Amino acid sequence: MNCQYCQGQTAPGIYLCKLCIRRLEDVLTQIEDALEVADDTIAKQDRMGSGGVSGGSAEAPAPINLDTMEKRRELWGEVVSYSRMVLEEDDSDDLHEVPPLTYLRISMDLIAHQPFAGELLDTLEGAAQKLWRAVDCRPDVIALGQCGAVHEGVPCPGVLRARVLHKDPDSGKRTTEQFVRCRVCGATHDAVKIQQERITEAWDQYDTLASVVKALRYHGYKINLKSAQRWASEGELVGMYRNGVAVYSPGQVRKTHQEMQRKRGRPRKVA
Repeated sequence: MNCQYCQGQTAPGIYLCKLCIRRLEDVLTQIEDALEVADDTIAKQDRMGSGGVSGGSAEAPAPINLDTMEKRRELWGEVVSYSRMVLEEDDSDDLHEVPPLTYLRISMDLIAHQPFAGELLDTLEGAAQKLWRAVDCRPDVIALGQCGAVHEGVPCPGVLRARVLHKDPDSGKRTTEQFVRCRVCGATHDAVKIQQERITEAWDQYDTLASVVKALRYHGYKINLKSAQRWASEGELVGMYRNGVAVYSPGQVRKTHQEMQRKRGRPRKVA
């Protein structure tokens, strides 16, 4: 079978691959942040716009951002709609009172088995991006995945976020705070260690060369896309084909990069 979102190979009965499940986890985190920012924006504009003549303010009230309100309503509507669709396929009767966004977070495995999984990811991601554009403010944070700290035998469903302290203008690599606390249970996690573990997990995952190089540069590897394309054309870097498209793994590209560096470091033969 193929992943409905990226067309990568999956096991029978699985409609979202592991990378796209991780993408969905990040999207759900973005949705929570977008809703919070939108609510703050709307509330602030409402307060600024509610002053009357007796308020004594000489400033004109700020106009309510109707686009933000509309995009927020659309995004939340999609979250509720898809949570209900997934819930209809859920055999558990104990989750009907769980908030829609939380329910989607704790139902990743069930979602991956649904034929509408690709549509769900695409729709929610698009709706979230529309809301971010409406509020015109995106917090510089990195989503690290589920907290998972076990309390009374139950893993915490909270999503960990790390603030970005520095962003390299050349590679795009972002340096985050060392430790983060879960908003739900208060557990403390090592953000840097989590990011390294996620890199390791994705080391053998295949994607297009441009996406792999971008990811490697994001994590501090100084690899140029044109150089990687040249390695591929010269046969130094050999990928595999997925639906007619050449794909490569981060580990494979990094290994080739190291080999090419060693070759450049060898003394040239004198004719």
